[in-house]
Order: sequence, then structure tokens, then C-alpha cells
Amino acid sequence: MPQNRPTHAQLVTQLKYAIEQERQSYLRYSEGGRLTNNPKVRKLLRYLAKEEKSHEEKLLRLLNEVQDGVDKIEAGDEEEITDGE
Repeated sequence: MPQNRPTHAQLVTQLKYAIEQERQSYLRYSEGGRLTNNPKVRKLLRYLAKEEKSHEEKLLRLLNEVQDGVDKIEAGDEEEITDGE
């Protein structure tokens, strides 16, 4: 049975949404870390902010790869682009 896969535009939209969610989480955790007087809470929030920043960076790299792949196709590049299957 064939799987429904997102279109390129849907994938880009989903990645951009995920990036924004990670960015917002980073900002919330960072702000919380700045505002708290509790050292344990501050340490946890800083750790979580760092993790969210890492997720955002990974998603940005993936978005760039996805967009580069389409640019290669549109430019008529002969290089085969696969989805890892």
C-alpha cells in the first residue's frame, strides 16, 4: 500500500514551523533562566535552551539540504537525489 508523502512545499512548511517552535522554546527557556533566582532551575533552563538551539540548528541544516536538492533538480543537475530508501 503506497504511503502518502508530503509534497516538497509541505515539507518545507513543516520544517519552517518546527524551526520556529524550537526558536520559541529556546527564547522561553533562556528568559526563564535569566529571571529565576534558583540556581538549580537556572541550570536546567540553560541546559534546555542549549538543547533547543541545537535542535533548531539541525532543522535549519535539514531545511537547507531539502531546498538545495530542489535547486539542483530545477537547475537540471544530473546528480541523483534520493530519500534514503
